[in-house]
Amino acid sequence: MTKNTSLKEATVKWLSTQGFLLEMKVAKKFYDNNFEVISSSIYEDPINKISREIDVIVSKGTLFDKHIRLNITFVIECKYSRDKPWVLFKASEQNLFGKNYNIVFRNCSDHAKLLLLELDSFNKELNNNYLFSFNEDLYYGIKRAHIETDHMINGAVTEVCNAVRARELKIDRFNTSLITNLEVLFPIIVVQGSLFETYLDDKLGLVLNEINHGHLFVSKPELGNERMYIDIISFDHLDYYIEKISQAVQEVLNYSDKLKSTKEFIKNKRSRK
Repeated sequence: MTKNTSLKEATVKWLSTQGFLLEMKVAKKFYDNNFEVISSSIYEDPINKISREIDVIVSKGTLFDKHIRLNITFVIECKYSRDKPWVLFKASEQNLFGKNYNIVFRNCSDHAKLLLLELDSFNKELNNNYLFSFNEDLYYGIKRAHIETDHMINGAVTEVCNAVRARELKIDRFNTSLITNLEVLFPIIVVQGSLFETYLDDKLGLVLNEINHGHLFVSKPELGNERMYIDIISFDHLDYYIEKISQAVQEVLNYSDKLKSTKEFIKNKRSRK
């Protein structure tokens, strides 16, 4: 065995235990499903105005008017945690958060707020759309087991929320006299490792179940009182998740012809410039 061969094997072994490989795998899975993919995207932190990096950003979009582009975008942070499982905490009453937040209060660029309101008028048709339906998988907190101080989870939640808010603020600056960009954003954390949920049963006993996907609700007053629903997904579940959101994204994009109020508002705004 040569020195270079030994060094190569050691490097491969090292890479297999790092987050870089997870990021590459996640990006490739989305790319293979016809998403536009940007890895290691730099954004300006909206809190302290310094440059930071988010692992992966993926999008699908359509021109639903020759001057209007709609993108559905997923902002993704990837975390590797082999021996310390992630635990999501579930409230006893799932209606605590309200189903009304499903469409209208999702994260979006400024020009897309009217679009979400108009999409909400089709809520009976979109009620089961995978992008907006919570089912019983809504959680209010998250921790990693077997660790006291956990910078990984706090960092992942902060990064993905800040990156979403930064993109909300930035996307409208892409608009020109020829094109208006609308973007609806979904924050995601992909976990390589075990994922559990916990809650209390009717007799106040602790229940712990292994899961593969949950929606974490967080409030971010430092970002302008942003409410965010973060999809927490185990890497082993990612293929199924991508299949479902691909179908859901296409269903939303297919509504572009029906969004007449949004088109009219943007056309009038452009004509006043």
